[in-house]
Amino acid sequence: MSGVYEPPLPSMPGAAIPDISRSYELECPRCATPVLVTQVQGDRCPGCNFEFTVFEPGQDLVAGAFYDVLTGDKYVQELPDGGKVVVHG
Repeated sequence: MSGVYEPPLPSMPGAAIPDISRSYELECPRCATPVLVTQVQGDRCPGCNFEFTVFEPGQDLVAGAFYDVLTGDKYVQELPDGGKVVVHG
């Protein structure tokens, strides 16, 4: 499962707007559960509770440095727009 969609803007005054301009439907690389990623950091897999951290296109060095400092299980997924998602527990 993968794809990109544009989320609707909140209609309620004061409603939170996602941190990133797009949301991503991804499959968790650890447990294969579908995950909707709508924030730069903080979205978690409902199956295994791993966290998804989004890096925009052009942030390869930052994504690599973030990945390198993590311990334990960790994964990197390429996004259709050239960005990356680091998934970690």
